[in-house]
Amino acid sequence: MEGGKGLVVVAEPRDSYNIAYIIHFFLGAGNLIPWNALITAVDYFGYLYPAKHIDRVFSVAYMGSSLPVLVLMMSWGSWNKKPSFRLRMNLGFSMFVLSLMTAPVMDWARWSRKAEHGAYSVTVAAVAVCGLADGLVGGSLIGSAGELPKRYMQAVFAGTASSGTLSERLVFLTSFLFPSPWSLRVPIHKAKETTQGSLRQ
Repeated sequence: MEGGKGLVVVAEPRDSYNIAYIIHFFLGAGNLIPWNALITAVDYFGYLYPAKHIDRVFSVAYMGSSLPVLVLMMSWGSWNKKPSFRLRMNLGFSMFVLSLMTAPVMDWARWSRKAEHGAYSVTVAAVAVCGLADGLVGGSLIGSAGELPKRYMQAVFAGTASSGTLSERLVFLTSFLFPSPWSLRVPIHKAKETTQGSLRQ
């Protein structure tokens, strides 16, 4: 350009064996797998809490907690830069693990059958924690990938897209391997009759 500074072209860093691309793919997948795992287990939670609207409550709890974190990170730039990227990612994925372990631990302790209302409230709180983690991890991951070449942003979104497919395949696999009232081997109307009959007893 005449009378102005020329554009500085920065060479793209070399990614040997596409390691950084694969890491971003798995980070993107890990960002949505917890939510997909919770929402695809609606039959299980519906069995535990038959009088509750699981899919609606889970969606509101998840989005209601995820959205404020994303808005905060976008609007308040100085707060976004204070915690390091590593701290935000580790905190977010730790919250994911905590929220995903809540339901199996309660089931193992049989607390979900002893105190149904309390267990349901704890489960919804775990979904809200998962939403907070998604807002934290998602905002941090997209922000960091935006500073890298475009292919890494594509890797993040490819990972998030694949998370739903992976969760569905796990649902089909477990439904096939472990016969239950909600198994693919049993028609849905028979499953409802079986579940309602067991609840009456």
